[in-house]
Amino acid sequence: MPALMILGAASVATAADDPIVEKLEHGEVNWTTKTVVATGSGAPNLKLENVAQVRLNAERAAKVDAYRNVLEALKGVKITAAEPGASALENAQVRAQVQGILRGCKTVDTRYYSDGGVDVVVRCSLDGGLATTLAPVKSYKKVKTEGEAKYSGLIIDAVGTTAKPALQPRVLDDKGQPVYEAAMVGPSVLRQRGAASYARTVDEAKANKLVGKSPLVVKAASLGDVASDIQISADDAQALRDANQTFLAEARVVIVTDGP
Repeated sequence: MPALMILGAASVATAADDPIVEKLEHGEVNWTTKTVVATGSGAPNLKLENVAQVRLNAERAAKVDAYRNVLEALKGVKITAAEPGASALENAQVRAQVQGILRGCKTVDTRYYSDGGVDVVVRCSLDGGLATTLAPVKSYKKVKTEGEAKYSGLIIDAVGTTAKPALQPRVLDDKGQPVYEAAMVGPSVLRQRGAASYARTVDEAKANKLVGKSPLVVKAASLGDVASDIQISADDAQALRDANQTFLAEARVVIVTDGP
């Protein structure tokens, strides 16, 4: 495209000053807002009758290209740190379902160029149907809901561990057994907001309304076999097991990490 851009819509906004953004070959994932963004380009067809038709045709082509690039970007989105979305998209049925969902993504920027070409930026939420189609949970686990609701949420401080954001992170005890995973989240909640959210700092995580006013804050001890699995101490794991776990079933979990 030429360097001269003559008209544009609003640019993509982020939910934090320093969002956790993972660059992919065909787009990027913002793990703070849990969205995937891609750009498509439409070249002008100068054989059309007038400028309006040239621009409209290029805009349609750019949107199709953007959807295609989102689909390609999703191949790099991690279900776990060791399993990219590409593995799920090899299934023709899953791929068709994802393509249908992508039609509901939002156009967040349209850039018109002096030669009649157009760029379109599309943003899609990773939560909702997209995540549950790419990373379905086959069986759910019942959590403890008895006793005092002492904690309103869970914050895992994994800064310094090189923890990687993923659609299905797990929190493990010192022996590698899960104390939190997507299977513990109610199906409707999992569809609405996924298994966990991500933040850069503990203060940012505490400011997230999702975890409420009295979250349990624990420090990651290490990573599991994959970089999206976070191990915590035996004492912290026991505190989680002993608690009323309603906040886990509601996915009121924020993982603090210093990078994708």
